[in-house]
Parts: sequence; C-alpha cells; structure tokens
Amino acid sequence: MKKCVLFLINGLGIEKPGSYSISIDQTMPELAKVKETSYFQTAITSSLEYRGAYQRFFLGDTYKSELKFIQESVINDNVVSNPTFQGLQASISSRPESKFHVFVEPTNDKVIEQVNNLVNRLTLAENQKVYLHLILPQQTTLEYDKLIDMITYIKFHLGHNMTLGFVMGKEYLPDNLGKVELDYIKKTFFFCSAERWTETDKKLRLLKDGNIKPCVVQGFCANNDCYISNGDSILFFNTRRANYDNFIRGLLQMAPEAFKAEVNVPIFSLIKLHTEFNIPSFIENIEYDHSLANILLKYNKKCVILTDKQNMSLVNF
Repeated sequence: MKKCVLFLINGLGIEKPGSYSISIDQTMPELAKVKETSYFQTAITSSLEYRGAYQRFFLGDTYKSELKFIQESVINDNVVSNPTFQGLQASISSRPESKFHVFVEPTNDKVIEQVNNLVNRLTLAENQKVYLHLILPQQTTLEYDKLIDMITYIKFHLGHNMTLGFVMGKEYLPDNLGKVELDYIKKTFFFCSAERWTETDKKLRLLKDGNIKPCVVQGFCANNDCYISNGDSILFFNTRRANYDNFIRGLLQMAPEAFKAEVNVPIFSLIKLHTEFNIPSFIENIEYDHSLANILLKYNKKCVILTDKQNMSLVNF
C-alpha cells in the first residue's frame, strides 16, 4: 500500500504562473489570521516533478530554520574559503571608496544578526558604508504592526558602518517594466530623489491607514545617501530563493543612464536566486529536515488528519 498524505490546508496546489512550483510562496491566507510568526508556508521548487514539491511542504517557521542553517552552515568560520565570499570581498576591497548594498526581506528580526555576522567577516575600509535595503514580502495590511516592530529592531541593531537604505514592496515591480516603474527605479536606486522617510514607522502607519499592502509599496528612501553608485557591490541576502528578475533587470537597465558610463556593479546572492541572470551565490540550496514527509517518517506515520469535520474555515494545531 502506497503512503498517501492528504493536504487540507488552503493554498496548496495553486501553481504560480510562469513557475514550476506546485504552490505559491506566501503565507497561507486563512492560517495567517491566527498565527503571529508566519507559520505554514509552502515550499518552492525548480523541479518539473510536482510530487517533489508536495514532499517539501513545511511545518513551522521556515525563515527561522533558514537563519539557523545560514548561521551553522554558511556564515561560519569556513565562509572565508567560499569562492563567492572571496569574490564579494575582492569586489569590495578593490574600491574602498565604494558602498556595499545588502537587499533583505524583513520576515524575521533575527536576520540582522546574520547580516552583521557577514559584514563583520568582510574586510572593509574604515569609513566604507554598508546600506541595508528592505524588500517587503508581506501580503496583508495586518502585518504592519509586526513589521514596524521588526524594522525598529533591525535599525537599532545595525552594525558598524551600516545604515538603513530604501524600502520597497516585493511585488511593486511588474514583469514588464514600463517607463513609470523604470523612472522610479532610477530616482530611488541611483539618486535617492524619491520620498524620504527617516522615521519609517510613520510612513508604514500611513501605508496601513491607506490600506496598501506592504508587498506593493512603491518605495521610499530612509536617508539621503543610500543611492547606488558605479563600482558599488550588491548582495541579495533574502532567505527566500524567489525570482528577483524585476529588481535586477530594472537596476541594470537604468544604471547606464544614471552613470553615463559603462556599468560596473557586481551582484551576488547568499542563497541561489531563481533568476535569468548569472549571479554567483554562496550556496545552491537549503536542506530542510522538518518537511511534512520527514516528520511523518520520523514518527512512523502514514498520514496526518487535521480535522474530521467538514466546512471548517481554518484548521489550527
């Protein structure tokens, strides 16, 4: 008899257009109402074998697990021997007057500890600036209060030479970038001439009052000096391996016009991005040990029954 697991959690089984994922990489909409830490998120896979995606459905907070994995297996004492780390170090060291830009999805406030850990292992010039740019993936305005606390924590714990840069919604940029989006990217990324809100909490409260979801926020600058210059280095530190083509394409497309010169902006990623661009990464994949399939195997079970009742609006356990 074959092992069979029946998933009764809303959201699973919906394929995102243009991807090979069996499910959407976002918090389950119903369960998010009763969970405070973004539990129950679906897996994303580049495999054409859909059954593999079912096996990688996670229980628990995947972001915390990824941060733990990064701490133990990526940004540790051995990171200096990582070829991509060495490439990033060489890029930064060759231009001590340049800036280092780190893009982060603020989904867990502890991510700042990992970013600080990485920056501390790099050999930076005494006054070399590091900017932390936030890309908001949150899907509902209910997340704003938690997001404000999270960003406040991150700002308070920024390491030496580090400053908060610009903040933008993960889904603000469409697949086909138009003139409006490209102009805004140029103004924000290269000139810091978009809105400026050093008090990010006030801006986020205004967005909440305007019922604008964090993931579609147009973007604003947290200071006057976070712009990307020719010769700067960029690292995508996001703990989601999501496709960032829109950001990268817009950045590279607007850079020549902004710099009026040949573009030299090396881009790296911590975890391999699902992208059309050739971007070196520290690691290819993260191995999880708390997928539903592994948990069932651990306890020698063949299936999980969430509820024996019908027409339940949500299931919590």
